[in-house]
Amino acid sequence: MDYPRISPYISKEDLAYHFTLTQDERYHLPLWRGEKNILGFAVLLKTFTFLGFPPRDKKDIPNVIVSCLSRQLNIDSAEYEKYKWKSRLWDIHLALVREFTKFRPRNVDDFQAIIEWLTNTAHNHPTRSKMFTAAISRCRQLHLELPTEKKLQRIVSSAWQQYLNATCQKITDRLLPEQKEGMNGCLNSEANAKNGYEWIKKNPGKFGLKTLLNEISRLQIVNSFKISAEYHLKDIPEEVLKLVRERAAPEGSFQMKRHPLNIRYAFLTVLFHFRRMELTDNIVDIFLELVHRIDKKADRKLERDLVNNIQSVYKKRELLYKLAKASTQNPDGIVKSVVFPIVGEDILLQIITEYEGKELDYESHRAQEKTDKYTHSYRRMMKPVLDILVFRTNNPVQDPLIKGIAVVHKYLDKKHTWIPESEKLLEDLPVGWWKELEIDNQGAIPRILKHHFELWVLQKLGKAIKNKEIWIEGSYRYRDLDQDLPQDWAKIWITYCDKHKIPRNAEDFINPIKEELTLALQKANDFFSEKQDVYIYYPGNGEKGFFSIPRIVRRPERAILKKSSRTP
Repeated sequence: MDYPRISPYISKEDLAYHFTLTQDERYHLPLWRGEKNILGFAVLLKTFTFLGFPPRDKKDIPNVIVSCLSRQLNIDSAEYEKYKWKSRLWDIHLALVREFTKFRPRNVDDFQAIIEWLTNTAHNHPTRSKMFTAAISRCRQLHLELPTEKKLQRIVSSAWQQYLNATCQKITDRLLPEQKEGMNGCLNSEANAKNGYEWIKKNPGKFGLKTLLNEISRLQIVNSFKISAEYHLKDIPEEVLKLVRERAAPEGSFQMKRHPLNIRYAFLTVLFHFRRMELTDNIVDIFLELVHRIDKKADRKLERDLVNNIQSVYKKRELLYKLAKASTQNPDGIVKSVVFPIVGEDILLQIITEYEGKELDYESHRAQEKTDKYTHSYRRMMKPVLDILVFRTNNPVQDPLIKGIAVVHKYLDKKHTWIPESEKLLEDLPVGWWKELEIDNQGAIPRILKHHFELWVLQKLGKAIKNKEIWIEGSYRYRDLDQDLPQDWAKIWITYCDKHKIPRNAEDFINPIKEELTLALQKANDFFSEKQDVYIYYPGNGEKGFFSIPRIVRRPERAILKKSSRTP
């Protein structure tokens, strides 16, 4: 809510609602003699009721309000110009208006009471703008005349600062001595030290394996402070945390050390809380990019190999003509004496090489290239990523993939060529999944190659994260989707539906869409059912014959449908 003002462009609806005289208000008007005093009293009464305080100046009242009240009283609006503002009579009128509206002037004790109330109930209005609105509502509730806008802003700023200090003190009291000591050590470290405050705040570099390892190192440092949102930031509104972060984020270590201890520790706690989510998101982004690069680099390598293997032989048609002519003219001759002099043995060998190069199995070579890229380069990222990230899912279909991640993590450092049979992966994986794996069926029990299984899990994981079927603990963009929904949906879902204009019943949302689609299909059916050879479409701009649609001819019914429809 903005500070109350009377707009000169007030709408007719608001004018009728706020500036129509009631029967009780009309009762006080005949007490004053003279049309100018009656009209002046009416203007003062209605504007005071609308604003919550007497207008500061006579010029602040738009002419449209004076005209509206003058018409109701059958008084010429020009009489208002004769009414003296802030005169002795005006003071008497104001006293009567205060008595009628039950409003009273504020004092120092009232200001202090409002500040205490704003501070104690700040969880209901945790931002300055909301606190400003709450202060206006509180004054109206207590029937206190509003102070000037600047004075009210100072009151709100004082209350906000007191609430912020109390919140910071609450966060600081929840920290252990070793956590505070670690924060001080972080601030006192050198700028380029890999445990310093400035290094932790650095942005990630170019996407790559080195950047991924750096982000993991930063996240490990942040996790070492053991900041728990459920404990250290409990009962603190999200808006307050974001405001504290915005205020503290631009500050360097020097500025941070200048704060009082309670402010310093609270700012660092909130910063590390958000920094952990940012670093987790960065790690997942780089991880997904590297998974994509495995496919991309394998495709590039395979394309280069295909280009190098293909050797085009010049004038193959002419050579084929000479070969056919020499063979038909001397069919009983020896190839060495008949064909080689015409074409040449070396050219025939080039044709053979070209043909065999085109027989390259693209899919099998692509799978092998991906495995080689993963084994010799990208496999290094698996252990640090799986050590630092925790993958979760709410979809039972993805439970086998979560188990597969655990198996990969378990045997990542083990010198196994095959996944041990004791894991029984083929029993847990859906049939459509394990058919994609390279399985050794030569022995009594099928076996899965470990490196190939790791790559397969990696690619499945990348798709599941992008589809939001798997979420990561501590992340923000890749967090649990249930956290994005209103937590009180079950209680006040009707309020949310009305606010966002969503139908309360699913049928009310689906039926209009179904009707629209049905109508469109009916129009299409009527269009194509007309008995014409060619259908001409006429665009909206009037051009005739913009394009034509040929008649759709019914195809003969398939024999298999006739067989399936027969009764036994």
